[in-house]
Amino acid sequence: MNPTSKSILVLYSEFNAYNHAAFSAFSKISGFKVNIIHWDKTRMTAYQPISTDDINFIKRSTLTTEDIVNLLKTLTPAAVIVSGWMDKSYIRACYVAKKRGIKVIIGFDTHWRGGLKQWFFKIGFNLFRAHFFSYAFVPGNRQYYFARRLGFKHHEILTGLYTANTNLFKSRSGNGKSIIYIGRLEAAKGVKDLVEAFTYVLKENPNFNEWKLILIGEGELRSEFSNNPSIELTGFLNQSQISDIVDKAGFFCLPSWRDQWGLVIHEMAASGLPMLISDACGATEEFLIDGYNGLIFKTKDVDNLALKLKQLMGAPEELLFEYGTNSVVLSSKNSPLIWSKKVLSVIIQPN
Repeated sequence: MNPTSKSILVLYSEFNAYNHAAFSAFSKISGFKVNIIHWDKTRMTAYQPISTDDINFIKRSTLTTEDIVNLLKTLTPAAVIVSGWMDKSYIRACYVAKKRGIKVIIGFDTHWRGGLKQWFFKIGFNLFRAHFFSYAFVPGNRQYYFARRLGFKHHEILTGLYTANTNLFKSRSGNGKSIIYIGRLEAAKGVKDLVEAFTYVLKENPNFNEWKLILIGEGELRSEFSNNPSIELTGFLNQSQISDIVDKAGFFCLPSWRDQWGLVIHEMAASGLPMLISDACGATEEFLIDGYNGLIFKTKDVDNLALKLKQLMGAPEELLFEYGTNSVVLSSKNSPLIWSKKVLSVIIQPN
């Protein structure tokens, strides 16, 4: 069967603003209607997608497995894009789509870590992959090698799964005396390490007392930081609000203990911010070169983080400006337009 519909069906978990920018760009350049089923329960962010002329959103909670399969058969899309393998109903729809000659692109950001569970998963996935998926779409090199282990050939793997809305995040207008953190306020994001290191640097270096730490996000640790006069808590902000705040920031810090990718790194690079990122964040491989547009520090090493904070807080304005300019250069590796062209390139290929 050769689908002729000028539409695609997207089976997604938690949909976010940056996803919307990518799919809107795809619809604009391709002329395809985008139908997106998305998880709408137990969301980790406050973002709520709204349907537009080019994108139709459908709440996952309103559909059974049979509903999803029937929608697939009705639309007969040119392709199905699925985010991972967590939803069994989605996987069932992928099987039906592949059987009907529809291309299925699976996106995931998992690294290969070599544990027993992954070895068993690898064996099973290799046995049945061809019945469910045509292509893998992954963020970067660490996930590329996992895709290869899962049986995808080189030409069946796309990189650049996550892209910032580079039309929104533009190079900032000046250097300020603030450090920006964006993410959930929870232990695994390393935010307590950042607060501890920042507080130590201020204590040991009174000449840095004009600096402040801006924490953008919500989480269980918020109350622990609320009484520190050097810390500003903004709560959840949308992308436009974030763009306004980072316009005159000093640099960006992401101290995660473990982050498969970290799309916010691309967003802040596009904003022209110098970077201070832990070595556990996958996106550093694309958007941070140590000593070129910022610094990398050792994960969970508060002393090393404090040392690197001090380096950037005390750096000449000319160096921070150079780092910021270089961040913009690296950010150009991906964009909603590039992302869209990659997806379209495999959709229009003959089966």
